[in-house]
Amino acid sequence: MKRYALLILLATLAGCKHHMLINRSAVRMIKVVRYRDEADSITLNYTDPIKIRHIANAVNTDKKEPIDFETNCTLHVIYADSTATFLCHGSAIKYKGTTYRINESIEEVLN
Repeated sequence: MKRYALLILLATLAGCKHHMLINRSAVRMIKVVRYRDEADSITLNYTDPIKIRHIANAVNTDKKEPIDFETNCTLHVIYADSTATFLCHGSAIKYKGTTYRINESIEEVLN
């Protein structure tokens, strides 16, 4: 009986871990595309480890929330072997079909 109680406790604690969308230690570069309108955009590349950590921390403090929004910014998080794409608008982000709300707007995070 004690074994089962211990297993249930461990499973509960393992399920409480905070999910991280960006593994900031493995990021090589973050490419940001800001859309001014349908035909015009600005592309910024961030390779500074301090700025990458700041962006990753902001995205990783998210909370799942059903949000419907029009994208005005795209984050391409580039790892050594892959790329993760986040669609953004204000403080809303979408990753792999799931929407999240971050504490600050993406414009504040990037500036």
